[in-house]
Amino acid sequence: MKKFCTFYLAGFLLLFNTSLGLAQVRYGAKVGLNLANANYRVNPGFSTKNIATFQFGGVAELQLPRNTYLGLGLEVQGKGFQYDYETSLANYTTTINPIFVQVPVHLILKNAGGGVYGGIGPFLAYAVAGKVKVKAVSKTDGQEITVSDGIKFGNSEKANFRPFDYGLSFEFGYESRKGYRLTGGYSVGFGDSRTDIVRESKTISNYLQESGSLCFTYLFGDSNKSK
Repeated sequence: MKKFCTFYLAGFLLLFNTSLGLAQVRYGAKVGLNLANANYRVNPGFSTKNIATFQFGGVAELQLPRNTYLGLGLEVQGKGFQYDYETSLANYTTTINPIFVQVPVHLILKNAGGGVYGGIGPFLAYAVAGKVKVKAVSKTDGQEITVSDGIKFGNSEKANFRPFDYGLSFEFGYESRKGYRLTGGYSVGFGDSRTDIVRESKTISNYLQESGSLCFTYLFGDSNKSK
């Protein structure tokens, strides 16, 4: 895990430094809210719910010809889902909340001086932490008990999910001339997070992470310099 994060951080910074001699580059900081869910099925009638989580990170934007730009990011993304089930004794709510380091690459269309903004492209992600929380409410006396534990990533018998993911994301919004950007976005991961044991059992169908987001980004420097 540490080697993976170090590799992508080093590559990310190397690409930034190399690009300085090739094009106008702007850097910025990004923060936002995610509404996450997953395409995840165990049996007919089982369905997942959205959970509210977060994202933050750094971005860089390289100028390309004709109002196009290459957007790069290094983000911490909260994802996951929630589901309910019941037994004869209690009602249960389980919340799965993995945390990913995500590297998106976007092709961006916008005016140099600000205005309507749009970007789309692939991403790579690796899970570095996460929690599983189970809340049980007794059907007899209404007593509530909550238990939480860390998610175990890997492909062993004790692992909950595989950590690697990849997919597609896009953003659409507005950027001011001073570099303030407000965007809505959506991302979907195509990496199947099930372990080999779960896949072989065929009790759980394909597990795909997805999330909608509302983000605020500030880009340092004057956008008019990019004209």
